[in-house]
Amino acid sequence: MNDNRNEMNKIIKNAFNSVHAEESLKNETINFINSKRKSQKSIAFKLVPVMSALIIVFGMLVFGYNLYSTPVTAISIDTNHSIELGINRFDKVVTISSFNEDGTTLENEIDVKHCSYSEAIKRISEAFESDEGISITVAGKDGKQKIKIISDIEKFTEDNKSANFDKATKKEVEEAHEKGLSFGKYKAYLRLLEDGCEITEEEIKDMSMKDINEKRKNHRNESQDDSKDEFQSGEQEGSVASDEQNGLGNGNHSGNKPNKNGNQNCEGHDKNEK
Repeated sequence: MNDNRNEMNKIIKNAFNSVHAEESLKNETINFINSKRKSQKSIAFKLVPVMSALIIVFGMLVFGYNLYSTPVTAISIDTNHSIELGINRFDKVVTISSFNEDGTTLENEIDVKHCSYSEAIKRISEAFESDEGISITVAGKDGKQKIKIISDIEKFTEDNKSANFDKATKKEVEEAHEKGLSFGKYKAYLRLLEDGCEITEEEIKDMSMKDINEKRKNHRNESQDDSKDEFQSGEQEGSVASDEQNGLGNGNHSGNKPNKNGNQNCEGHDKNEK
């Protein structure tokens, strides 16, 4: 380091030796240049901690942004619209995904990004008719936040009779997205299959939640009617079998016992009785 500095001083001194000027002027000029070089080095050294601080602040901003913008829980809201809200760890909506044209229209009409999830659900539900039927499904990693979200939504559905609540697993969410469905509507599709209802994925894509709920209700009523008919038919068959065992079947008459000779007429009188 010192060698480089000495070498630079020699170069400057030699350069000035070739200049015809008073010796004092030369020395003053050389001293001025050296002072400027020292000043620049001093500034550079002072900038090092400033730059380090800026890098740390920038890193914290990037980390904070990623923390805020990363969803950890998802809420699927389905009527005839199908949208999913991504909720961050601060209970704010940070992503919105639509799964049909109605969902896209709703996304453009109602701005709920950066709202709390409870405010978002309220705004979206107010956009529908009271009897339209709304399904709210929650998916995400188990923890305090998910428990709180589920509790709030269950209370919301209790206060809104046309709304219903469900939960979905990570696997169900992945399967739903592979089929182009919101995981809320896909969960409703799975519920129909569990009930024994025949329906395809393509059919359910264009169905509203009101239609899905009515289809499920009608199927359950039909199943109950069939079970009732089978039960009544079984009771009748059991009654007939019981009557036959007790001598009340066709061709047998209650209270008729054969006489000692084994002869008996159709009125239950002994042929020999006169």
